[in-house]
Amino acid sequence: MEIKESRKFLQSKYFKRVSVLVGAVLLMTMIGAGYLSHRGWQSRIVLPDLNEVSSVELEEINTADMTSQGLVKLSDRSKVEALLSLLAQAKKTLKNSVNDMPAARAYLLINVNTEDGTAPFFLYSMGNGVFIEVPHVGIYRAAPNVGAAIHELYGVIDPEGTPDKLSSYYSIDSELTRGENWRQIVVNSEFKDDYPLMNGSTVCVPLGLEFARQHLGATDRQALKYAAFETTKTAYEAIVGRAKYVTAPNEFKLADIILATYPSADEWAMAEEDGVKLGIEPICYDAFVFITHINNPVESLTIEQARGIYSGEITNWSEVGGADSPIVAYQREKDSGSQTGMERLVMQGARMALPIKAPVVMGMGRLVNLVAEYKNETASIGYTYKYYIDNLYKNENIKILRIDGVQPNNENLADAAYPLTVSYYGVIRENDGANGLGRKFLDWILSDEGQKCVEQAGYVPLRPIVGQD
Repeated sequence: MEIKESRKFLQSKYFKRVSVLVGAVLLMTMIGAGYLSHRGWQSRIVLPDLNEVSSVELEEINTADMTSQGLVKLSDRSKVEALLSLLAQAKKTLKNSVNDMPAARAYLLINVNTEDGTAPFFLYSMGNGVFIEVPHVGIYRAAPNVGAAIHELYGVIDPEGTPDKLSSYYSIDSELTRGENWRQIVVNSEFKDDYPLMNGSTVCVPLGLEFARQHLGATDRQALKYAAFETTKTAYEAIVGRAKYVTAPNEFKLADIILATYPSADEWAMAEEDGVKLGIEPICYDAFVFITHINNPVESLTIEQARGIYSGEITNWSEVGGADSPIVAYQREKDSGSQTGMERLVMQGARMALPIKAPVVMGMGRLVNLVAEYKNETASIGYTYKYYIDNLYKNENIKILRIDGVQPNNENLADAAYPLTVSYYGVIRENDGANGLGRKFLDWILSDEGQKCVEQAGYVPLRPIVGQD
């Protein structure tokens, strides 16, 4: 009886349906397992053998205009090994790589060189993720700390032929932490729950950090997310709307305010072309300075002498009281903050001589000539901002030249005795109106409370601060 009932069940429609369903599930499982095995789901990235690697080259590329932040070559075995071990931690995703470069606004090109050739990898952020892409192979996800550690290796300056990256955020060589005398100035911030999206010039990074600490109660590490400023040019693109990316964690949004040097003519024109009215107000003082090697006997220049050096009229240090040695005058790239300052404050319409060029590898092996930024040699001269040299890019072998015999100290900046006294600016879109978040935050920066925070960050405030504790 039991046997007959079993036969009836095996012949029933119900059993057949269950069999078909189980079979389909098994088939899909087998297909899925084969697919994931074929795709290497969650598999590690394949790298050249360490013993076969001769060097690694790293280069930050901005895809908007294919400009380079500079090329760094790692040959030290410990650094090469560290980089490969960081890359090895990435895990494969189901995303394909179909191009020779990633679809990201900026990426770090990592060329791993062996005797057999070069293996390229791309590191970039997208959304809330960090990815490493192997062209035409696959896209791998990396932990945020992996991306940060690789960028720290990129911050290493190779003294053999690589220009100093005076505008790159990654070239900041000082700890951006609050000092022992730091104090909480802002209480019950009106911006705690509605903090502005902010971008800016590299020289203003500590301002951004201080504001995030004060208003958000951010730790030093957390504050970096709100002051990951890029370059002056990118900052102006972010406020106008051509670069719809600001700082993590607020990707792909317009900036409400930028903290930057004065805009170039091109940046003014960009805003006007896009129908954006920029509101620009000074928020602190600094000095535009000329720098040279500490062993250069020249201590001071006039503005006319500086202009003569960069127009090509003065070519030897002996013409300005120095040694009989040709002057090696370094320039900055177009639309950088210090290049705009140089053209506006010093050249004043005079044409600059052709800049020194340096061959730099950019993109997929393409060689281009970029402006060579300051390289610290006895006969060299360059220009930058005093805050940058004093706080962000310290070098004991660099000295600042006086202008017309005047030192760019805080007292001479506060009363404009130094001839090349400059300001950093809060820049907003006036189109947003008086109640716009950018306008409200800029008004706070200009208040006594805001100026106290500016001073605590190490900048020269616009006026003497009364009521200091």
